Amino acid sequence: MNANNHSVFYFLKNKCHILLMSVLIVGVFLIGFLVGDKYMQDFSGSEMRESKLGNSSYRYINPLLECDFKASPNKNMGVVRNNIEKLINKDSYKKDISTASVYYRDLNNGPWFGVNEEADFSPASLVKVPVMMAYYYEAENNPAILDKEILANEDYDYSEQNIAPENKLEKGKKYKISDLIERMLVYSDNYAYYLLLNNIDGKKIEKIYDDLGISLAKVDDPSGNILSVKSYSSLFRVLFNSSYLNKYYSEKALSMLTKTKFYDGLVAGTPANIEISHKFGERRFLETGEVQLHDCGIVYYSDRPYLLCVMSRGKDLDKLASFIKDVSNMVFDYVKLNNK
Repeated sequence: MNANNHSVFYFLKNKCHILLMSVLIVGVFLIGFLVGDKYMQDFSGSEMRESKLGNSSYRYINPLLECDFKASPNKNMGVVRNNIEKLINKDSYKKDISTASVYYRDLNNGPWFGVNEEADFSPASLVKVPVMMAYYYEAENNPAILDKEILANEDYDYSEQNIAPENKLEKGKKYKISDLIERMLVYSDNYAYYLLLNNIDGKKIEKIYDDLGISLAKVDDPSGNILSVKSYSSLFRVLFNSSYLNKYYSEKALSMLTKTKFYDGLVAGTPANIEISHKFGERRFLETGEVQLHDCGIVYYSDRPYLLCVMSRGKDLDKLASFIKDVSNMVFDYVKLNNK
């Protein structure tokens, strides 16, 4: 996919307007004929849900002609949002959770809600997703880049990772970029991340943020709190919609992220048979004792996939993980209830 194809991402709203006009003109001729996958659904007045192309050959993506009209939320959405707010303010959490943010979005129909969704956090290992996207973006025109080998030429100290990878890179061994990407995502391997980061032009990673409208204005902030839960969620959304990377690499990325070796957050709050494509991030501030833990991704529940991203900060990593699990469970119960 060339740069011109990628630029289409910026014109989705304009396409939506064109699509809307087309529907108004020819809609009467289509009544009774549109069955199965639909290009337009539940159009009423000024509201229009997202228009899916649908493709059974893909498991983790659903290409989209995206319309940003307001979709009607389910009446129970406000209830689950209020319950999450109450959970954040719950006395049993107050000593361990100083701040938390939540962003939810129905990936079929578009309704969403947020709790403190504009608050900034340190992205920690969440930054590994844009690095993967930068490599896959380049691989669309140059697939051979993923077979390039990089030498692990130092003894890396994994003790800095509170949640260390099970399989560590070996000094003196060469690894394909494709393998390093998998280790970086699945095991959140910091050494794999640094090797990949040092072997790509930083401007290519900045382009991912710029193209998706994710501001890096606070990147030099000494607090490290530079990214909101709402802005970060857009990375998973464009992967699901295949509206930035092509279908092959969007599917590949989300498939790989279902193997993420972290089970104490979003995964813990859903039944074992539910697939979740997600990335976690954790960071400890030695000067203050503060820790941050985040988990963001797509929950593939039945035919109602949804995006859920939770960021939190406090003093106890285990308490933060328990909080994320509780939020995940609340949202899952809400989606399940409204899918009957």
